[in-house]
Amino acid sequence: MKKEIIKTAKTLEDAIKLACEELNVSREEASIEILTMPKKGFLGIGQVEAKIKASVDGNLEKIELNNINTEDVDIVNKMEIAKNYLCTLLKNIGVENVNVDVKEERDDKVIFTLKGENLGLLIGKRGETLNAIQYLCSIVANMSGGTYYNVIVDVGNYRESREQALKDLANKIAKTVLKNGKKISLEPMNNYERKIIHEAIQNINGVKSISKGNDPFRHIVIFPESTFLKKDNIQAQKFEYKNNKCEKSKYNKVV
Repeated sequence: MKKEIIKTAKTLEDAIKLACEELNVSREEASIEILTMPKKGFLGIGQVEAKIKASVDGNLEKIELNNINTEDVDIVNKMEIAKNYLCTLLKNIGVENVNVDVKEERDDKVIFTLKGENLGLLIGKRGETLNAIQYLCSIVANMSGGTYYNVIVDVGNYRESREQALKDLANKIAKTVLKNGKKISLEPMNNYERKIIHEAIQNINGVKSISKGNDPFRHIVIFPESTFLKKDNIQAQKFEYKNNKCEKSKYNKVV
C-alpha cells in the first residue's frame, strides 16, 4: 500500500527530513515531489515555505522519484537519471524554455548548465535555490548506492562568477586584515562557499581563517597570523582546513 504525506518547512531539506521521519524511511526510499519552492520575502512579508509531497510503497520493492524509475541502475545511467529528474523538477516549478547543456567531465561527475531567459529565480539569494536543486539531483542520482556520482547544476556561468567573486572578497579582506591588524568576520556562508574562501586564504601570506558557529549561521573569521605570536607560551589550538572541514591540532599559539 502506498503511503503519501505533504510537509512544509522553511527549506526543502527540512521538509524532506520531516516527511522521511514521519514515513519512517530513509531519503533513498522516498519519492519526493516539490510542490512549492521556498521564498524568504522581506522582513517576514511575503515569505513562502517549501512544500513537498513524499510517498513510499508499502513493500519498498520499487522506488520512484517524480516518475523516474531507478530500480535497475545497471540499465539506467546515473547521469540520465539526474538529467531526467532535473527536467521534471523544472517543469513542476513552472520553468519553461530552458536548455540543459550536459558536460560529463568524468565517469563520476556531470555538470548541467541551464540556459534561457529570466532564470534568476533558479539561483536565489547567494545561490540558495540553485544549491537546493543541485542537492535534490544528487540525491536522485545516488539513490542506488555504489560509487558517489557528483552532480553540479549551474545557471549560465553563475558558479564560475560566484567563485571568482568569493576569491576577490578573500583577497580584499586579507589586505584589510594585514593593514589594520584586526580580525574580520564574514557573513554566514554554506560549506561550498566557505571552502573557496579558506582555499584562497591559504595562498595569502600573513593571514589565517577559521569557521565559527553552527549552520545556518556558520561563518568565516579572517585574522592576522601575527596574532598567534604571543610571548607567553600558552597552550591553545590551531584550526586547519583539511578534507573540506576545519580540524583541530595542538599548537603553542593563542587564537
